[in-house]
Amino acid sequence: MFSFLINYGLADLPENFTDQISLSDSRKHECNAFFTLQKLMPSSGFQSVTRLAFYDCHNLCEIPDSISLLSSLKCLSFRYSAIISLPESFKYLPRLKLLEIGKCEMLRHIPALPRSIQLFYVWNCQSLQTVLSSSAESSKRPNCTFLVPNCIKLDEHSYDAILKDAIARIELGSKSLSAVVLENEEDASSDNEGTDFYFFKLARNGTICY
Repeated sequence: MFSFLINYGLADLPENFTDQISLSDSRKHECNAFFTLQKLMPSSGFQSVTRLAFYDCHNLCEIPDSISLLSSLKCLSFRYSAIISLPESFKYLPRLKLLEIGKCEMLRHIPALPRSIQLFYVWNCQSLQTVLSSSAESSKRPNCTFLVPNCIKLDEHSYDAILKDAIARIELGSKSLSAVVLENEEDASSDNEGTDFYFFKLARNGTICY
């Protein structure tokens, strides 16, 4: 895990430098975090990243659309940050399996989830109001866990969207196994290497929790 402050110098990271990056605010706030990330996401050092974490980013209110360029990304997490919403392009991340957002007290909106998602875990985001659903019909890995504890302002539509999405995925996962499903399960197991095993263990249980 390479951990550093958000700054333009990270654009010079070489290709395949690391597969896990953790970013925090610059202590002096001398750079605009949004525009810095807009430059960093397409850079070669970020293209191989499978896990990206934002911690204590009080100067970061939104994420640029260029995050959709991170085609290798499997885990995305935000903790103690000032983000208000995620970009609509977030749903185009083709391999994202885990989204964790914790203690982001300004968060209000989460767009449609990628169909590849396996664990949606949002906790103590008490300003969160809307969460859009995604179509699970063509999902290759339908089992999905939804954990949304202490998000007390979610509107009725969001509760309904989360519930329908989770049920659809779980129903697909309960059907008889085919060769394709078994192949995908093997892929999922290999994807767990270098990630938080506890989260993926939860995801495989197919749980819905408010």
